[in-house]
Amino acid sequence: LDEEKNADRTTSVLLRSSPESWLKHDSMIQPDFETYPDLGFPMGAEQDSYPLAVSVQGVFESYFKDRPNPWEAPAETSGQPVNPVATPTPTPLPSEKPLGVIDRSPETARLVVFGSAEFVDDILLQLSSTLNQDRYLNNLALAQNAVDWSVEDLDLLAIRARGDNVRVLKPLSPEEESRWEMINYAVALLALVVVAVFWRWRRRHERPLEELVSSPQAGLRAETGD
Repeated sequence: LDEEKNADRTTSVLLRSSPESWLKHDSMIQPDFETYPDLGFPMGAEQDSYPLAVSVQGVFESYFKDRPNPWEAPAETSGQPVNPVATPTPTPLPSEKPLGVIDRSPETARLVVFGSAEFVDDILLQLSSTLNQDRYLNNLALAQNAVDWSVEDLDLLAIRARGDNVRVLKPLSPEEESRWEMINYAVALLALVVVAVFWRWRRRHERPLEELVSSPQAGLRAETGD
């Protein structure tokens, strides 16, 4: 983002690349694993996290600010065309007036810019749907939310945000997986030990059924003097 050009605008970075990313000015997107077996592309010298999608809110100048009005008829030239074609000349109505040009947008104008539209490509969505049944829908929801936010339709944005979303777990390293696996085993064994200790304690303090039945009779005999 150019901070000088967007000094009077509100900007926000929506998506960022990983810190291991680099810029590539070549338009070739086909990987070459024979030359670069690790990644398929030559690794750049400067690796950093770059913005992939940004939102901007504020005043934007029109492309036609200092240009001719595209709605006005072009000026006639004195030269004759090489291959003149007989075309009917439309007769404009007296009430017709050329539309004006808007030099700048209002302060509430909103704009969302994505670095690429490949995330909503049909081929990519089909590949993503084979890996996960719901995760690929997040790309479409992102595009819909961007449209709703741009046109200030925040009510639809709030309703759509209430839907079910797939929350992907954080990837773990092999060491972390082993540690959490041992913790699960330890918790399960500890739970079994607690259950066993409680069961033995209850068995020791439990009175036999015969003693419970005979105790009322013994008390009754003591009262009657038998």
